[in-house]
Amino acid sequence: MELMAGECIISCGWRLHRVPTAVPWELKNSKHLDVLLYWRELSDLALQAYVCLAWLGTVCKTYTLARLPRLRSALMPWGLYGLRVDEQHKVSEGNCLALFSVLLAACLYQVQAYFIIENPKLSLLWLLQPFMQLHMLQGVGFVETTFRAH
Repeated sequence: MELMAGECIISCGWRLHRVPTAVPWELKNSKHLDVLLYWRELSDLALQAYVCLAWLGTVCKTYTLARLPRLRSALMPWGLYGLRVDEQHKVSEGNCLALFSVLLAACLYQVQAYFIIENPKLSLLWLLQPFMQLHMLQGVGFVETTFRAH
């Protein structure tokens, strides 16, 4: 299962290789594919072992160091103080998506399923305490992967 799928490339690749794959969850494709609306149902699926692998493309647009104006910092990875209303909305949405990713990963971990959380190496996402705690679990690790177009 691919969640916060963006262009759904992972799901397409799996299907090309005949890997059984659920419909990729991407909000821009349908309002019915909003992980924040259906987090409870998705967590239940994971806890009932209906998901053997989840690829979470946690939205990184507010966690990136390349973003100007900055919305977060290493000292304040949950968001800076004094942001405009629209910027605070983006930060809040990013925080919710990050927490969903940790929740689903924890559910999958509990049933010994696999998860991948995709984000840039230098993303401020990795500085959030729940991600640090997730990383400390036995068998969980970070893998650096380079993606490129052919």
